[in-house]
Amino acid sequence: MEYSQQQVRRAIGIGTETIRYWKRALSPLAGKAGKAVAFSAGEILALTIVNILVRSYRMDISVIAPIANPLFEVCRQPLRFSRHPTFLWIDLDAPSLALVTELQRVPTDRLCLVVPVSCLWQQISESLTATDRSGEQQELLPLASVR
Repeated sequence: MEYSQQQVRRAIGIGTETIRYWKRALSPLAGKAGKAVAFSAGEILALTIVNILVRSYRMDISVIAPIANPLFEVCRQPLRFSRHPTFLWIDLDAPSLALVTELQRVPTDRLCLVVPVSCLWQQISESLTATDRSGEQQELLPLASVR
């Protein structure tokens, strides 16, 4: 399922200018032009992580750009972390990142960021769930199956 730019902005809590800037600054979004652009659930997850790094940790988008391709690649496979606690560790010095299911696997010999991806995925799923006029919820994200 794909989502409109307006749905993405609403789910993440960013403005029109922010998403336009990110589409220019982050190479995985370079081809996303026009008003009818669509985003996958995994791209929404990656954009949520970018938003957290920019807003909460005051990182410049130029610091995130070197890890943008692997970040979006990992996030395009949301079934990998939707059912089990999963963390994304990011080493901005290398730059590199990896998914881990146990925090013991996070490198301890260097500074890195640890993002609780499974928790973020749950929050995104909830924010993309719409309520219709009857008060019943419509599922917008498919239920993940364990592989």
